[in-house]
Amino acid sequence: MKRKASIATAAVFLAVLFGFSLLHLALPDREVSRSERRRLAQLPPLSSGFSDKLEEYMLDQFPLREQLRTVNSLVRLYGLGQADIHSIYLQGGGAFRMDGPLQEKQVRHAAAVFSAVRETYFPSLPSHYVIVPDKNAKAEISRPRLDTEALRGIVREALPGMTEIDIWDLLSADDYYKTDPHWRQERLLPVAAAICEALGADAPGTFTEKTLSPFYGAYYGQAALPMAPDTLTYLESADTKAAKVTGPELDGAQPVYRPELLDGTDGYDVFLSGAQAVLTVTSPNVHNGRHLVLFRDSFGSSLAPLLLGSFERITLVDLRYISAARLTDYADLSDATDVLYLCSTAVWNNGGTLRE
Repeated sequence: MKRKASIATAAVFLAVLFGFSLLHLALPDREVSRSERRRLAQLPPLSSGFSDKLEEYMLDQFPLREQLRTVNSLVRLYGLGQADIHSIYLQGGGAFRMDGPLQEKQVRHAAAVFSAVRETYFPSLPSHYVIVPDKNAKAEISRPRLDTEALRGIVREALPGMTEIDIWDLLSADDYYKTDPHWRQERLLPVAAAICEALGADAPGTFTEKTLSPFYGAYYGQAALPMAPDTLTYLESADTKAAKVTGPELDGAQPVYRPELLDGTDGYDVFLSGAQAVLTVTSPNVHNGRHLVLFRDSFGSSLAPLLLGSFERITLVDLRYISAARLTDYADLSDATDVLYLCSTAVWNNGGTLRE
């Protein structure tokens, strides 16, 4: 009896192994994992380091890999009773990342970087800043969250010469994607209007909604939990259609929106080609001589297009990817008329990511 059981076990094992091997050979290799937001390893050429690269390729192209990741996450969450998967948990139909504690030194470092930028490049211009609330701050969640009021107080104290544009009450939990940390562009017109009013610029114009789906946000892939994907909506206008986006990392001038990037490693790259150190957006329909320099994180990618009817040119700078000391190597700031510092609470609370 024991021998028959052993033979049966071995037969099942070999059948599974042989079956997965056949599937691996039959199925085409995938280039991108949309859920993990990264490129997958491809079959390496016969060269030095082939064995290591082959192992990576086999792991990335393993049949049913996505489904097995989901099973693993479900077992850990509901079978083993883990509170989260990679600090991400589900609540109320959405995914959230657990907040870390308030890091005052990090917040003050971010403020010091922005203050130094102002003193170096824009000593005579009025400067404004926006603290973008992460969606944890706007949702009813059961987990401990960052003390955002204390964070905002530290920033106000550290930047006495700058004016805050308070958008806190203009946002709700519904203004953020379910599977991603970012805000939804179609819900941002009140925010854009408040910024334009504070800067004394023309109010945003009229927009038409365009939708793309499915949009798998960052939390979808990191948690590998079953969630319905979002729909990504972008707002189009005569100004966004006419504008051109240039930057040292781009291959020539690009449009404001790039729908083809929805299927890439990060669907949010639809807005302004994604993460970039420096971008310049020129709006040929506007002739008011106003040049906005926007120091931003990824939240600024979907906000900036809504400001194109108010400024002739917008330069976007992400100090997580470029040193503040090297700005003029890649951007002309000499004719700037307006300066805005806009980052989420997560970036303020991890100010060490900003380069001096």
